[in-house]
This record gives sequence, C-alpha cells and structure tokens, in this order.
Amino acid sequence: NLRLNGAVFQIDIKDLQTASVSLTSGGAVNFENAGKAQIRGVEFDALWVAMPDLNPGFVVTAGVSVLDAKYTDYPDGNGFDEQTGVNFESRDFTGNRIARTPEFTATLGLSQTIETGKGPIELGADYFYNDGFYFLAQNSDVSFEPAYALLNARVSYLYAPWDLRLTVFGSNLTDERYNVQQFHTDFGRADQLAPPVSYGLRINWNY
Repeated sequence: NLRLNGAVFQIDIKDLQTASVSLTSGGAVNFENAGKAQIRGVEFDALWVAMPDLNPGFVVTAGVSVLDAKYTDYPDGNGFDEQTGVNFESRDFTGNRIARTPEFTATLGLSQTIETGKGPIELGADYFYNDGFYFLAQNSDVSFEPAYALLNARVSYLYAPWDLRLTVFGSNLTDERYNVQQFHTDFGRADQLAPPVSYGLRINWNY
C-alpha cells in the first residue's frame, strides 16, 4: 500500500558549459566553461494507496528534491553589469549557484480511479512548487526567478474496447505568473512567460 524511494547523491562536473549573448558583438552566442561544478542532493518520492480495502482507486503521490548546486571552480566568468548593461570579463563566480537549479522543489498528486463497465474514469490533481533559481551563472538579482507554484487538474475516460482516452484538463489553474526563459543581453532582459491558466481536451487513441 505504500512505496517509498529515496536517493542521496553527489555529481561532479568538469567544464560545465554556460552561454551569454552580446548584441554589441554582433548578437553571437558566446559559450564558456566553468572549470568545475558540483551538485549534492537528496531526493524522495512516495506512492500511497491510502484506503486499499475501502477505496483502492484513490492514490496519493508525493516527491521532494533538495539540491546544493554550486560552481566550485569558475574564476573567469563573463556577464553583464546590472547597472550599466556593459559586458564584463573575468569575474569569479566560484561558489555561485548553478544556473537553472532550484534548491528545493516538491510535488503532490491525488488521483481517483472509478471502474466502469467499458473502462476507467480518472480524476486527478497535482501541485508543483519551485523555490526559485538563477538564469545566469553570475547570480545577479536581475536573473533570479522567484518561487512559484502550479496547480493542474484533469478528468479522463478510457473507452477500453477502442483503446481511446478522452481527457479534459486545466493547467496553471491559479494563473501563476513566472518565466520559462530569460534572454539576457547587454541591452537588458527579455522574458518568455509561461502559459497562463488554460483548459483543453486531449484525445489519445492507440490503434
């Protein structure tokens, strides 16, 4: 009725690649390598059939990830000055957090499966939390993505004789505003926003 998984790990990376864009240098993407980086982490996930006799179709899933991800040797990093936007070279990024790597994330999911004569109906909802991360290795305030949380829900029906599944879903139901990408140049920052609250119908047919 309860399945638990866990991991404690360390990842050592050499020559981790980073990129930056300078419009004053022709708009080319410039790549460079951090000498060394390290990720230490703990991950945990669980699947729980809470009421196996009374309601075996009700399932709870959860997961947690805690990461300590840092550049351990990055003495000659390039980037942008936050005040002037001017390119700089050879700043020491050693000890900074690795770009796009949050320290803490968590998930929680609930699902209810109801058996019918022609196939199961599933109702589900899931929650995701991200405590924030930097888009740039220089870890400047302008490149920080704050914490955000997402709530999604779905209702699906599998018509077993045809192996046809219909799913009605809602994504980002709290209409959370966050970025999936930041484009940094020496002329400023452009954000690519994640989709707002959205609804849809999905059809899956195996044949």
